[in-house]
Amino acid sequence: HDDNFPRASVAAQVGLHAALAFPIHLQNNVLGVIEFFSPEIKKPDPDLLHMMSAIGSQVGQFMVRRKAEEERDLLFTLSLDLLCIADLNGYFQRVNPAFTKTLGFSSEELLSKPFLDFVHPDDRQATLGAIAELQAGKDVIRFDNRYRC
Repeated sequence: HDDNFPRASVAAQVGLHAALAFPIHLQNNVLGVIEFFSPEIKKPDPDLLHMMSAIGSQVGQFMVRRKAEEERDLLFTLSLDLLCIADLNGYFQRVNPAFTKTLGFSSEELLSKPFLDFVHPDDRQATLGAIAELQAGKDVIRFDNRYRC
């Protein structure tokens, strides 16, 4: 009969009488609640309570990460700037719509060939130098090059 379980009346209609709820939290913020119902009322198990608390925390971290990924994807898609993600093996992993629109190549073309194929010939050596720095574990904060279109 706890008001914290708004679905308790529906659960009771199908023979569920016990309820257990855990917050989905990240730091001090409650993002949601996980509810479990059972036909039997049992004494709380400290190990189960600890495990469920840890799961609630992990779900909270997942939700925050997922939201950040969605925001990143939206920025990536809507940006008017050319944005790409490339690996150290020399291939684009992802290009945004501005990249394909500006250069005139499809995403499939850009992702299927080494990105050096699209770099302006005069900038290839500098691009290879930046890749070497990244492979050596150095941070490359800023890098400019031109692409063919």
